[in-house]
Amino acid sequence: MSSKASAEQAFVARQLRPLVILVAAVNLAVATLLITTASLGATPIDSVELASLR
Repeated sequence: MSSKASAEQAFVARQLRPLVILVAAVNLAVATLLITTASLGATPIDSVELASLR
């Protein structure tokens, strides 16, 4: 592998790092929400329940 290709890969990796961290943070937040909801014994509202509320 040439040093130019290596430098390009490092540049792309550096640019993608904030996006990867953001996706991981959102993933963790959703997992925490689902675990908290499940531990409270509640179920998330599904589309059928939402339609019946209208």
